[in-house]
Amino acid sequence: MIAYRYTSQGEPLRYCPSCHQDLTEPSGVLVDIIDANQTFGLACCLDSNGGLSDKYGYIANGHHSLTCCGRCVEPLINHDDVIEEREN
Repeated sequence: MIAYRYTSQGEPLRYCPSCHQDLTEPSGVLVDIIDANQTFGLACCLDSNGGLSDKYGYIANGHHSLTCCGRCVEPLINHDDVIEEREN
């Protein structure tokens, strides 16, 4: 299972570096999901520790492709860390 945490200078990322959108709001981030040969965007958010919300289990199961700001669609790739990866 996989989880992602977003940080900036060691602190949890809360605001988009480009437009300052609050990424902890319910639709603060947009995640590209690839599942069964289809790609779709899923609105979600970061928690107070910078962890990416995974309400439906897509991310933990490896279907995460890209995370962007929900407002300006700035990719957050420079701020992500895999925080957990283990085989079942």
